[in-house]
Amino acid sequence: MRALATYIMRGQMQAITTVAACAVLALVAMPLSWPVGYLSAAGIGLVTLVHGAREGGKTLLGAAAILALIGMVIIGSPLLAIGFALTLWLPALVLAAILLSSRTLVFPVQVLLVFGLAIVAGAYALMGDPAIWWYNHIVNDVMPTLEQANIGFQRGPEFETRLANATKLMTGVLVMVTALGMLAGLLIARWWQAVLYKPGAFGEEFRSFRLGKVIGIVAVVIVLLAIIGSGKLAELASNFLLVMMGILLIQGLALAHALVARFKAHQLWLAMLYMLLVLAMPYMLVMLAMAGLVDNWADFRKRFQARPETEQD
Repeated sequence: MRALATYIMRGQMQAITTVAACAVLALVAMPLSWPVGYLSAAGIGLVTLVHGAREGGKTLLGAAAILALIGMVIIGSPLLAIGFALTLWLPALVLAAILLSSRTLVFPVQVLLVFGLAIVAGAYALMGDPAIWWYNHIVNDVMPTLEQANIGFQRGPEFETRLANATKLMTGVLVMVTALGMLAGLLIARWWQAVLYKPGAFGEEFRSFRLGKVIGIVAVVIVLLAIIGSGKLAELASNFLLVMMGILLIQGLALAHALVARFKAHQLWLAMLYMLLVLAMPYMLVMLAMAGLVDNWADFRKRFQARPETEQD
């Protein structure tokens, strides 16, 4: 990873070709699409953090031109390749520029949270009931495709009920996953910057990450609306809550890293935490998000600040 970051920083052409190559690999190696895509976004973010938004923009345009040419040769159209790339590259550029200007990791994450909530609200404002669109899309487009691949479904009242309930939350799930992907690119870029120019700085910055009480209050209000609300209000609040949980997850992970460092615990604890996050995703997501939410008031780091930090990056 350090070698890749070092190569990106050798010059503009190296940055452009690396970003484009990662994007192409993400397009053709489907099982690795998103992880490699995050590296591609991180390349844009790293250039922006080190050299500014203008250079980051040049890298983005250069990589987009290469990707468009490759897309024309392989699939006959540049639109899919450019669209896939810009969903990762442009957010990486904007978030890195905000981070460069604010000099704090918290602010771009807060901006991303507000943007995510606005996207959910916009979907309900423009579509009225996004769940209907999701339901029709799955029934008319997704399921026939799966059935052609010999993946059948036992259609029935119970299946239809579960599908209808699931579609009510799909807008929030999509925005949450997309936001976490954008954050992944930003965090990798920030880590690369620290590795190259200030070793250990990213760990210290990440372990101190807290969204603040204002975001905590907003989260509590959303939780209450999702619980006591009814109809579309509760559904909208539930989708808001999914986006909020995705962002609070980052604070929960930051808190875990901070406590492991405070107590001089073995790094195996963090490895186990991430394994559980993958294997028991819904439950661990809720637990870590709740820990992050409570931390905005409890400030667990301050309570244990007598313990020296020893975690190395």
